Amino acid sequence: MCSVACAPPLVGLLPPGRIRNIGGSNFIKFGELDNRRSDHAAQLQEAFRKTGVTVDIPPEIHKALWENFLTITSFGGVGAVSRAPIGAIRARPETRRLVERCMNEVFDVAASRQVALPASIVADTMAVLDTVAADGTASMLRDIRDGKPSELEY
Repeated sequence: MCSVACAPPLVGLLPPGRIRNIGGSNFIKFGELDNRRSDHAAQLQEAFRKTGVTVDIPPEIHKALWENFLTITSFGGVGAVSRAPIGAIRARPETRRLVERCMNEVFDVAASRQVALPASIVADTMAVLDTVAADGTASMLRDIRDGKPSELEY
């Protein structure tokens, strides 16, 4: 599971096996679906650490996945549908409320699947989104702008 990258569209392509950081911090979270600390995960963690990427193997990977899902689907989805960067989404009460409602829906679905997210996660995530540069976008919107197939269609 990776963080959301919020930044303007990329210019140019990279060769295979290369990653361009387009915003935010370099971090990745991953783990085994049964939450065990495997040798494979430890080796992968060390490989990332050698590149300067901060790595976290959360004790509850399903919780971490749902936390990320809450951000990605809400911010990414509203950004893609509105074709607007985060600054415009935050500034309009209607779209800001829509992002919060999406987050609350993800929270409720996670709870129905016995994944206990923190009670403050919606407010905490909105506070983080309030710190993102006003022109920040999620990859889904950048893909739409670039004419690439998007998960929005699905």
